Amino acid sequence: MSYPSMLLLILASTYVAAVFSQCSYNNGDISSRWQVVNGELTIEFINRNIGNNQWTGIGFGPGMSSLEVVLFKIQNNRPSLVTGTTGGYGPPLVDAAANVSPQMINYNRLTFSCMLSLFQFVQRGPVDGDDIGYHTSTPDQIEICPNECRKKIMH
Repeated sequence: MSYPSMLLLILASTYVAAVFSQCSYNNGDISSRWQVVNGELTIEFINRNIGNNQWTGIGFGPGMSSLEVVLFKIQNNRPSLVTGTTGGYGPPLVDAAANVSPQMINYNRLTFSCMLSLFQFVQRGPVDGDDIGYHTSTPDQIEICPNECRKKIMH
């Protein structure tokens, strides 16, 4: 194999690895990063523009239906976390008890941040009482392989 061919193969391999090992996301008001350490997935999630009585969240699955979701609600300026599933394009069915616990959850002047262990990202939607309303912007969808994110970036 000639040197230029070998270099091209190395560059192509590096590009493929970089694409499949995406370990962060940043678009508009949403940013997130994730890592897998000792078999545990940890996600840091930040939304820099969410108001009181709104929600934001992360969906796990290939499309809008049959997603596992982690939703963060801001009510009375206090953040909380719920989990659930989607059955289509309507509001999710919320679990009786959340199946993940945040390591950190904070809300301060439109900025929400959370770190949880366990990826469509939802900008925001209204909260009416205890009910989650429709999202008010189209969710962003990215394909990731979290198991490739083994570099420790969070403590």
